[in-house]
Amino acid sequence: MKLFLYKPLIKDAFVPDNNKLGAVISPQVRPTEVKELAQSLAQGFRKSFPDRDLSVLMYAPDKQLILTARYDAQSKQIEYQAAS
Repeated sequence: MKLFLYKPLIKDAFVPDNNKLGAVISPQVRPTEVKELAQSLAQGFRKSFPDRDLSVLMYAPDKQLILTARYDAQSKQIEYQAAS
């Protein structure tokens, strides 16, 4: 996955395990854009691991979790959960 394409939007990215991608967004990302960015990252991540369930963890610039996007390989759907 080519994370450099997201460089203005993502400050840092990491893979805590093979099924998860963590991304720390830059301060320029508006709250209304986080879900769309998570979806885009999940779609790119899915290309690398097409038959796996995957999660994209979105973190605010202060590294607090704000959103989790879970991709289900069987249904091919993404489910979103805001951090509480």
